[in-house]
Amino acid sequence: MEANNLKDEYKTKFKSIKTANKSKKIALIVPYMGVSLILSFAFCLFYSLFIHRQFFNKSNYVEIISMFAVLAIMFVLLFVYEKYVTGQRGDKLKPHLISAVVSFVTLALSIFFIKTVSEFFVPLMFLFLACAALVNTRSAMFNLFVNAFALFFIILNSGIFNESTASYGVLFNTIAGTLTVFALKWNYKRINIIVLNILLGSVAAVLVYVYALLTNEFAESEALWLLVSVVSSVFLFICLLPLFDRMFDVTTDFRIAEYLTLKNPVLKYLREKAPGTYNHSLIVATLAESCAEAIGENPLLARAAAYYHDVGKTKAPEFFSENQFDGYNPHDELIPEVSASKIIAHTKNGVQMLKEKHFPEEIIKAAEEHHGTSPVNFFYNKAKNMTEGGRLSAGNYTYDNQKPSSKISALIMICDTVESAVRANQSSDIPELIKKLVDDKIALGQFSECDISLKDIDIIERTLLDTIPQVFHSRVRYGSSK
Repeated sequence: MEANNLKDEYKTKFKSIKTANKSKKIALIVPYMGVSLILSFAFCLFYSLFIHRQFFNKSNYVEIISMFAVLAIMFVLLFVYEKYVTGQRGDKLKPHLISAVVSFVTLALSIFFIKTVSEFFVPLMFLFLACAALVNTRSAMFNLFVNAFALFFIILNSGIFNESTASYGVLFNTIAGTLTVFALKWNYKRINIIVLNILLGSVAAVLVYVYALLTNEFAESEALWLLVSVVSSVFLFICLLPLFDRMFDVTTDFRIAEYLTLKNPVLKYLREKAPGTYNHSLIVATLAESCAEAIGENPLLARAAAYYHDVGKTKAPEFFSENQFDGYNPHDELIPEVSASKIIAHTKNGVQMLKEKHFPEEIIKAAEEHHGTSPVNFFYNKAKNMTEGGRLSAGNYTYDNQKPSSKISALIMICDTVESAVRANQSSDIPELIKKLVDDKIALGQFSECDISLKDIDIIERTLLDTIPQVFHSRVRYGSSK
């Protein structure tokens, strides 16, 4: 009965969060409209100076005004699709700003290459790859089609380009970009992207060559330029992605790979200073990766966040039980309030370390939020037992951090709590223990600031039940008995 009340209370809180998020989304429209108008004007300025050698005159004002209107509508469509159709989480402008900037770069490069090199040199595949890596694949596909339409409009409206050949160039580059979604299962190995897209470009080039032979719509040599366009798009993506993900502080799979290696200096430092915490973090990473995959979150990000969520313990590793190997416990010499402060400090210490090393925002957030505003029950109860009357304020025994603001942070909170409890209580009823731990977090309102759902939580509980026996397995005892 109590569990059902907790669930009902959580549903009410979750509905209020969704209502608040809707108002935040509406508030985003104003700044995004400003970004859309600025980028539209900037592109029209570039186009006019590059094509007409002047910005505005009586002969091209209709062309420029109509182009400005179409581009402004395009950028707004990108915002609407990403925010209201794909369900982009959070209230930040960043994902939509990325899409707009990448679209602007792609359109500018396309006009430049169509005018100076070939009508088939249209780097639309760069747009798809960049948006897929920096935002998501669904948005990338929508961006591809919207930008292709914008290019068609510019070509047909200008009267400057060879309309027929340039239109075919845009069409075949769009097809090549579309095929990418079927070829790529996002892998952080860059060589996979290079090889797969060169193969795609070769196939598309053959199709263009055959089509040119059959129809005589354009020269057969354009097939080579299509291949050059695809290959150039891939290498442009590889070169510019590090710049984009640093500029926008986006944690792409490529950037995450830098933090997944066990040779990372921060992880090596954790292993040397706090070996028990290091092993704890590896197990939490295994649990978090499985849970993230089960609910459709990024498993690589979950693993990376788990690796570093407790690095703050390196400031004073001896105060954490997993690092106490010689039987000495410094808490025996401290009053409970001081002991709790030593424990609580590790989250802020971790955030400080990760910020100094310029870690991605998502990993820093997980380190900051994985305890939320939970109490340090052991020392709080110890202090209550030492206090006359048993009454004591919980303020000095509670983490004063932000609650989880993303599903990844919520995942780390659950997996961290479960791993510690299971390790300490391996003889207990594991399913009941997991359910109690998660219900306690719900009762404390720890998930009230992120969009994790009850369905997600149920899936996480089931995944942990499946994964924990594989992690905390028993071993055969070797040796002969007498």
